[in-house]
Amino acid sequence: MLYIILVVEIRCGDIMVNRIIKEVQLALDNECYVVALMGALTLPDICGKSAYPNLGVGERYRNWCDTYVYPKIQHSDEEGKILDCGITALSGKIIYSLRCCLLHQGSADIEGEKCEVEDFELLIQPKNEFDIYVDNFGVIWPNDDFEHRERHMCLHIRNICRDLCNAAKSYYQSHKDTFGFIKYKIALIEPNAEHPWDYSKEVPNEWYSD
Repeated sequence: MLYIILVVEIRCGDIMVNRIIKEVQLALDNECYVVALMGALTLPDICGKSAYPNLGVGERYRNWCDTYVYPKIQHSDEEGKILDCGITALSGKIIYSLRCCLLHQGSADIEGEKCEVEDFELLIQPKNEFDIYVDNFGVIWPNDDFEHRERHMCLHIRNICRDLCNAAKSYYQSHKDTFGFIKYKIALIEPNAEHPWDYSKEVPNEWYSD
């Protein structure tokens, strides 16, 4: 059996960002939920590098999520001064904690990870007719102690993946010129086939396009 191996050096954000988004969706369609979530959690790393190249990994990851994925709701007072009410269920701090625990430890236990969540749970559900899934959030004050709160979160993996993928896709479309740092090589192996393109030609669209 003859195998043709082509190695192509890639310098294109389209392939990496769009390919990850596409494969996250494929993983969800095949109910590979943990793999899908792991893929989606890498997107803020890539986009954060684009948006904040001079910041450290954690800071740029959290900043990008807070700005482009889970921005806080703001209100103005009578004088027009912006009041940051902090009305948001999710934050860059929580998503970054999940990213670190899941990718580095294979764990989704972010309780005690300095993100103010005492009870955290991921939810898995097959795709439904409307593709709508309800997350659960709650805050309680035990023992009538209003100085100490406990925050509870139950998040659907499908929702997290959707939020991160949609934000990354939108961000990339508006900031393509800042993804020049992406560079890698791909080896394509095809048995018993004469591939219609060579090193001098572009990478096939089916590698990364919808």
